[in-house]
Amino acid sequence: MSQSNLTTIETTNSELHFYEQLEKHFNLLDQKIRDNSVIKQNIYNDIVKCVLLAKGKPSGFSPKFIYWVKRHFILTNIAGVDLVYCIKSKKTFLLK
Repeated sequence: MSQSNLTTIETTNSELHFYEQLEKHFNLLDQKIRDNSVIKQNIYNDIVKCVLLAKGKPSGFSPKFIYWVKRHFILTNIAGVDLVYCIKSKKTFLLK
């Protein structure tokens, strides 16, 4: 077996283990905490759009939502992927 195939298998097993542990931890949390800890993909996408939104341009989002997004989130681009961080905690969000 070549080294690259071995690395791919190890990475896949590591990722699988990570997501298994994440799911296990998530299921141990109280329901209220679970609801507040995970942002669904469509909301995440809306947050990204609002952060990138130029001031004064029509967006289709409510002013209250835009204000909430701009007050709580920042956007960082790492390796071509936009990641949303919480301004207060500097942590990324889990998507579900």
